[in-house]
Amino acid sequence: MDFAALNETVNDAAGKAHKNEGLSAQSFLISLAVSAGIFIPVVYIFTFLKDINHKLFQPQCLADPDLLPLPKGRTLWVKQLWKFMKDDTELAGRLSLDCRFFLRLLRVAVKLFMPIAVIILPILLPVNYTADSIKVGGLDRFSISNIQKEQHIRWWITAFAATLANIHIWRLLLVEFRLVVKTRQNYFHEWFLAQKVATIVVTNIPPGMWNDQSLRQIYSAFNGGPVDVILPQQDVCDNKELKLSTLLRDLDTMMRIRPQISRTSIVPSSIRLMAYFRNKGLLECRIRNLQRDIERTKSIALFHFSDLFTAHLLLQARASSIPLELEAHETDVETLDPAIYYSKLSKTLRSVSILVTLNVLAVLWAIPISLTGLLSQLVYLDSINSHLHNLSDDQLGAIQGF
Repeated sequence: MDFAALNETVNDAAGKAHKNEGLSAQSFLISLAVSAGIFIPVVYIFTFLKDINHKLFQPQCLADPDLLPLPKGRTLWVKQLWKFMKDDTELAGRLSLDCRFFLRLLRVAVKLFMPIAVIILPILLPVNYTADSIKVGGLDRFSISNIQKEQHIRWWITAFAATLANIHIWRLLLVEFRLVVKTRQNYFHEWFLAQKVATIVVTNIPPGMWNDQSLRQIYSAFNGGPVDVILPQQDVCDNKELKLSTLLRDLDTMMRIRPQISRTSIVPSSIRLMAYFRNKGLLECRIRNLQRDIERTKSIALFHFSDLFTAHLLLQARASSIPLELEAHETDVETLDPAIYYSKLSKTLRSVSILVTLNVLAVLWAIPISLTGLLSQLVYLDSINSHLHNLSDDQLGAIQGF
């Protein structure tokens, strides 16, 4: 591949567009047909699978007996799902506030693009199509590339339409942001949360603070403090501390009765000394491992607060001025993740590995998508490889649709 030609093509894409014929209507319709041919069968298969396996496709119905599963059939479930989505209070109470916000995000997308499609496109499409540039063909006649430099009125109409679109977008986002803040504040006072006790897990607690009295005193500023403090695995920690005390006494005894090398029997004395250092090293290793386990156990505590608003404040504020100490997280006391006992180094390595993996997957996903977009405008890549120009409009449309 000629990279110089590729750079020239990318840097001068606008000029190439004026000299070549754009995507044809035939390719566009083939793309729609391929996309619909993939989308419609997948949705139709889902209508069968949702009735067969509720555990996989409707797990919330099994967790909440009051939540009815979607009705059987190919189309009836759409009506019930739409009716359920319209009740925001019921949606937040049954599923969660995150689910409510996600559905609002989809509604915002509809509100964002519908006015643009209904108002802006009828303005711009005739303006672009009637520019009658002899250098542009195909569906590119509906784009801004069909407008010539000397057609100033058409440029001003395009700028005016773009300004209206930007005003609509910013107004919609500001209204939605206010609504999100108000929804989060009202959520803490909903009727279905009146008797709910909020559970917060605090990590990276210094070992000296791992007791009921100290933790209550630290968090007393949050509406009087927690109503209950749970120290997970406290009995296990007490047993480990007793075992640690025994091992420390054994180490102290071993240090006091250290064997000496005899001048009359050097070899047996050396063997005893080597056995002494080996046993001492094993004992010190056991002591270090036990101390590390005790520190990990003493770094976690569960707090029960009387209301969600106080728990929300704790999640937003820091209780310690030292970084990476006394960090509050949301949790469910019944499903405490064992990974929460990992050390700081393990958590850092895990976060870095996940970040690297996600970025690699994003790159691997973005490259074929971007190449598909370039292939959809195949005429712009004419200077890179002459064989690409041999693809027909049908093949081009199938590639773009897939």
